[in-house]
Amino acid sequence: MINFGVWAPDEQTFWTSWQNAGICDAERNLLSPYNQCVQLTAGLWPGTVERNGVPVEGWHCNVRVFGLVEDQFTSNIEQYDENGVLRDVIDRTWAVVAFSLTEQPADTETGFPAGWRSSTGVTYTDIRNFSTPANVWQ
Repeated sequence: MINFGVWAPDEQTFWTSWQNAGICDAERNLLSPYNQCVQLTAGLWPGTVERNGVPVEGWHCNVRVFGLVEDQFTSNIEQYDENGVLRDVIDRTWAVVAFSLTEQPADTETGFPAGWRSSTGVTYTDIRNFSTPANVWQ
């Protein structure tokens, strides 16, 4: 399974970036094969993260990918390092190439860890890079 967290400037930016990538339609419905292999926390919570009781900038969700899409995104890439530890999601998938992602340092304002950013400003990171209070999946 591929698990990652997402930070976007706002929810619309996230969905527009996924629509532009051919993952969903304008009504935010996942397209085939994503509709059978991708789950998001989006829509099941408001996407707002609080730090010390204050909402942080941006919109957040968690994503997990499995099945055919997982197979396509991990094909011919070593999943584990020489010590048998699962590699970072970016290092073990084709995401950087498929979505033209660029490296993004940790954001001190939002608290979002280092990851990879799309041209629309949506940032992705391995779910192991942050603490999430709960994963609620649709």
